Amino acid sequence: MKPMEPIDVRAAKEMKHFKVKLVDMGNACFTFKKLSSLIQTRNYRSPEVIIRSDYDTAADIWSLGCTIFELVTGRVLFRPKKVEGKHSKNQDHLGAIDDLIGPCQNLDFLL
Repeated sequence: MKPMEPIDVRAAKEMKHFKVKLVDMGNACFTFKKLSSLIQTRNYRSPEVIIRSDYDTAADIWSLGCTIFELVTGRVLFRPKKVEGKHSKNQDHLGAIDDLIGPCQNLDFLL
């Protein structure tokens, strides 16, 4: 994949025929019939999917937010890495999320 150029938001506002299309990137699944616990591409994976908890359509909103960030800035929001002997990709990913938005305020999903 080649890096994307960021969208010039100011120029886009001035365009008369600016359109945005949201598309499925190939990991579509039902919320009522779960076929897999990993439903998203790594960089766009929501916290509940990372820890393999129950998920719903909110996971799609998380991925959309990551995609919008990428479109506007030209950078991928999360690039988790495994560090041998220190942490897994999942731990790195959750750490990056925590660094960005802070610790989880509601731990009820762990019960």
